[in-house]
Amino acid sequence: MADQLKAKQTYQTILKAFDGQNLKYTVDASALKVNISFTTKDFDIKLIFTVDAERDLVRVLSFLPVTFPEDKRVEGAVATCIANHDMVDGSFDYDFTDGDIAFKMANSYRNGSMTTDAVSYMLNVALGTVDRYNDRFYDLAKGRMTIGEFVAKEN
Repeated sequence: MADQLKAKQTYQTILKAFDGQNLKYTVDASALKVNISFTTKDFDIKLIFTVDAERDLVRVLSFLPVTFPEDKRVEGAVATCIANHDMVDGSFDYDFTDGDIAFKMANSYRNGSMTTDAVSYMLNVALGTVDRYNDRFYDLAKGRMTIGEFVAKEN
């Protein structure tokens, strides 16, 4: 059974972390979701923070502005595996059937409480990772980069 009180406290911790950094965000309190967006030199990045009360997790999800066309789907799958290989926190999910890619990350608060520092860490890792890779995946999907060039950038 989910601990709704702890989930709501965790949700408030996310809001407190964002408020402490003077960030603008939108909320869906009934779903324990927070949406936050950032403008970078390449793409706008949207992050969704959700408290998963059933699993005692804070989840972060970001859908990248990339869809691999059918003729590039194998390259997309390979690039996703390469990007994920040395990643410590978070990973990319790739849907081979439609060519979409997303970044996901989770952190448990089961044996304690989520801190504002932990939320800030998740925010920074998610934002930095998506910003690092979104243009690479995009260039690969559009044929402006080869899979060999993608690999070379990773090495």
